[in-house]
Amino acid sequence: MTSLDTAKAALCAIERGELDAFARHLADDAVCVGLVPHVMKKAECVRVFHALTAGMPDWSFNAELWESEGDRVGAAVEATATQTAVLPPLLPSVPPVLATGRHVRLPTTRVEFYFHDDKIVRIVFQNVPGGGVLGVLGQLGIQIHYAA
Repeated sequence: MTSLDTAKAALCAIERGELDAFARHLADDAVCVGLVPHVMKKAECVRVFHALTAGMPDWSFNAELWESEGDRVGAAVEATATQTAVLPPLLPSVPPVLATGRHVRLPTTRVEFYFHDDKIVRIVFQNVPGGGVLGVLGQLGIQIHYAA
């Protein structure tokens, strides 16, 4: 499987709610940057995506404009979802969010995957206003000021 195929498979696994499959694409020391206000290690990254897809089962990255160069794969994503179930806590000190029925559309951002030995070692979401987990919470009516 190429790095491009692996990156696509990782996002598809998240969209299907198959977080064990997503985790298998990650190196043990993988990190995720930009989705939340702090750097997440593998277990926290998997937990956050599990929470997102539990509360928003129709989560989609709507990934396009894929590109691959060396050990890096990138894409443009514009995540969309509808919160139809309880959203487990996404950040420390943020309680679960009861189902709102609200549709969320995050701004288009770049996501980049970095590879070593056929595993994803780093996922970087471009930091854009209204994006990431804080953007999701904001669109659900939850305004927080988060300090990592």
